[in-house]
Amino acid sequence: MTTPLRLDDSQREDNDAAVYKLLTRDVCFLFHELAVYRHIIGDLDYANDYAIPYWILINRIETGRDDDRLIRSGILILFLAMLQDEFDGSGCWISNHLDAVSAALHQFVPEDNEMLQLSDSVLHGIELLRANIKSDDRFDGDLAWAYNTFVRRYFEDSTA
Repeated sequence: MTTPLRLDDSQREDNDAAVYKLLTRDVCFLFHELAVYRHIIGDLDYANDYAIPYWILINRIETGRDDDRLIRSGILILFLAMLQDEFDGSGCWISNHLDAVSAALHQFVPEDNEMLQLSDSVLHGIELLRANIKSDDRFDGDLAWAYNTFVRRYFEDSTA
């Protein structure tokens, strides 16, 4: 039995489909927003555009639907953007949830090597943030790799 996507017990069971649709929309919006800049930027509107607690949901996206991988990778890309937001000094959104994000990623089970590398990239960024290091060459390289591997591929696959 899979864990429901609902965030709390006040939501009805049939809300799972609505949450899944919301997650798909958020990831697609994120990828389109990042494509404008052609890299992973941090200066996004997390309070309004990406306000749900994705760290709660990332390990619940195992529904067997076609967009599961897209959503899981998109959430990880969003975490990278939040880390970049911290490193470039424009925000502190992920700091407010660092322990929860870290705990969720330590439970994350990647479906392939690319997803493993992506989750490792986020964990590396979290380690840098905790050590009060603004960024390093590895993190910068991980951002470029993640953009090319997931965001660009999203557009390439949608036109194929």
